[in-house]
Amino acid sequence: KDLTSKRHQGFALIRTGLARKEDFILSSKYTLLGW
Repeated sequence: KDLTSKRHQGFALIRTGLARKEDFILSSKYTLLGW
């Protein structure tokens, strides 16, 4: 149970990290476009 919960936390962290990275890229793109 501990291993699965830890693995789940890791996946959640990776997912949120990727989402933040995409948000940052999108926002920087919009900033470059002048939006």
